[in-house]
Amino acid sequence: MRKTLLAATLATFTLLFSMSLLAVQVTIDPGEYAGQWQIETTASSRVNGRQIVDLDSGTHTIKLVGLDPSRLTFHVSENGVVTSDNVDAAVGGQSTLTFNNTLLTVDPGDYNGSWYIYQVTRHLTGQQQDIIVVPGLGYSMVVGGGGYYASRILFHVAADGVVTSGNTAAAVGGKNTLTFKNTSLTVDPVDYSGKWRIHRVTPYLKGLQEVIVVPGLNNSMIVAGESYYGAGINFRVTGDGVVTLDNADSAVGGQDTLTFKNTSLTVNPRDYSGKWYMPRVTPWLKGLQQSIIVVPGVKYSMLVGGAGHSKGKVYFHVAADEVVTSYNADAAVGGPNTLTFNNTPLTVDPVNYSGSWYLMGVAPYLTGLQQGIVVVPGLGYNMVVGSRSMTFRVAGDGVVTSDNADAAVGGLNQLTFNNAQISVSPIDFTGAWNIKGVTSFSVPGSYFYSPKTGTHSVILVPGLAYYVEDFTSGNHASATIAIANPCAVTPNEITFSSGKISLSCGEIDSDNDGTPDTSDNCPNVPNSDQKDTDGDNIGDVCDSDIDGDTVENAYDNCPLDSNSDQADNDWDQIGNVCDDDADGDSVPDTEDNCPLLTNIDQADNDADGSGDVCDLDDDNDTFWDDNDNCPLTSNIDQADYDGNGEGNACDGDIDGDNVNNANDLCMNTASNTAINGSGCNAAQFIELSCDRTSFANHGRYVSCVAKAANDAVNDGLLLEDKKSGFIKQAAKK
Repeated sequence: MRKTLLAATLATFTLLFSMSLLAVQVTIDPGEYAGQWQIETTASSRVNGRQIVDLDSGTHTIKLVGLDPSRLTFHVSENGVVTSDNVDAAVGGQSTLTFNNTLLTVDPGDYNGSWYIYQVTRHLTGQQQDIIVVPGLGYSMVVGGGGYYASRILFHVAADGVVTSGNTAAAVGGKNTLTFKNTSLTVDPVDYSGKWRIHRVTPYLKGLQEVIVVPGLNNSMIVAGESYYGAGINFRVTGDGVVTLDNADSAVGGQDTLTFKNTSLTVNPRDYSGKWYMPRVTPWLKGLQQSIIVVPGVKYSMLVGGAGHSKGKVYFHVAADEVVTSYNADAAVGGPNTLTFNNTPLTVDPVNYSGSWYLMGVAPYLTGLQQGIVVVPGLGYNMVVGSRSMTFRVAGDGVVTSDNADAAVGGLNQLTFNNAQISVSPIDFTGAWNIKGVTSFSVPGSYFYSPKTGTHSVILVPGLAYYVEDFTSGNHASATIAIANPCAVTPNEITFSSGKISLSCGEIDSDNDGTPDTSDNCPNVPNSDQKDTDGDNIGDVCDSDIDGDTVENAYDNCPLDSNSDQADNDWDQIGNVCDDDADGDSVPDTEDNCPLLTNIDQADNDADGSGDVCDLDDDNDTFWDDNDNCPLTSNIDQADYDGNGEGNACDGDIDGDNVNNANDLCMNTASNTAINGSGCNAAQFIELSCDRTSFANHGRYVSCVAKAANDAVNDGLLLEDKKSGFIKQAAKK
């Protein structure tokens, strides 16, 4: 076991020792060569300048510029001797590899565009340049911006400094020189008035121009500036000056000329009234614009509003057949020679924030709730609040997304500000203070100027910063504060020459009535009692219908008592339900036995507590007055002897003989019979005159009847021929 362990240990030691012998530190010295180089066999990164590296013994390759002719092979022996396979480029030594250097002069001639030697120099322009290179290797000269492979000149620098060009149409070599060939190119935009440039050759230009280019190479003509979005027209100028193009839709070439094709474009914003422009083609514009001259076959961008290039652009393409294609269908649609904006409404609700805000490039400075602002969907916008901004996006379906959730929240066609209540309290500051854009600001047609003194609560939008200004004696010094969400103020104290001011958060109480807005039933109108008569969660002081009877207070004759019928018996414009004397009879309702019917006398025939004028049964005989023949005299039997509609109980002449009951000795006289002054007919008169029970002697009774009958004849109560009938009847026993 011990022998096995010893053998393994010795084997490991031998391997490590042999490895240490194979690893050699080698100094790579480029001399004055400032370009990049890389040892490919070690998978190292690109480096510059002198480096000490650990290399295994064996063969290694250094790559200078990524081309096969720029690779340098060398060998490292176990004892550290370095041998170069390309002695024109580098020489080896003991643990060293040193690059040979030579001077290369690059002469662009009259060409003022960009050029660079790949991984050797940075971008250079214009005048002749002296550059240190490593001889014996190949290099790549990239001229202009027509693409690495299409606009490069491959060249070789020999050990003696002689330069050989691989593209003699573009450049010629010489002793330590590479000289560009030049040719003149006339660029004619015709009626296109926007800007153009040859990528990395010219700055932005306008109109007809003559420029110097290097022939034999590709170039990219950028129209309107969208170089990375298909706005380039690739072209090549041959050694004899003939211009050829990859995009015949956009331009035509000729002898030393490049001529743009033109087409007309109409831009229709519809109801969007904000600004828009085509970068490097038009200035800022508003409204319908026709006959904008563009170059077909390339892409353009339309900047809408003021959110900037990253959020507010609509990219579109104008084809050779003049058909416009929008690459943002949410924002705009194309057609023959037209680009039409889509529109959507936007409501901006600041809630309780009363300062200024504006939608950059779309709406001017505004305050308060604003509805119906027309925007272009599918784009981003910049909202300036006070004096700072936040961005948001409106989707194709109108849904608004806020990029600053601390400051605002989006919804369907709506952006709603978050609010934070800030208390501004001077400590020893005695002057006037102002929050820029909040307590003082300008809006179209007016300027709102209201610097504050003393302690005040101010509603701000959190997630933003504000300028607090010292308005004392026109000082106008300012300090910046930031409001977080949830509410926090940074810093919470600011110092001016006029003194210190403290700033703190407080639960929002817009009307300062001691009840926070979150639980205040009238958040904008002070009502410390929070009275809510109809229980609709709208306090009385701000409720247009306090009693909830669907009649607005201004027209309600009882605004504090529900009475949808608005009944007002006495027409005094005070509804019955709230009128202390509803019938206007001067008797308070609490004491009035008919509170809704005038009855000053308070008559109550049956003493049942309901006055006669409102009592349906005044005599309490169970017959309602409308059907009672004696409504004020109880007569359950409703007897009416003479049938005149007046019950006997209340009829002054029960038998209807025109003799008042008080004087009528015969109350039940049959109708249509002759009566005397006492209301008696012949039979009743005789009966009253001769009471049979009063006579013991029958003869005398008969004599009395005969006399009474005779008197009745004399009084006209009885006819003579009827007299005997009464006498005969009396004579019977």
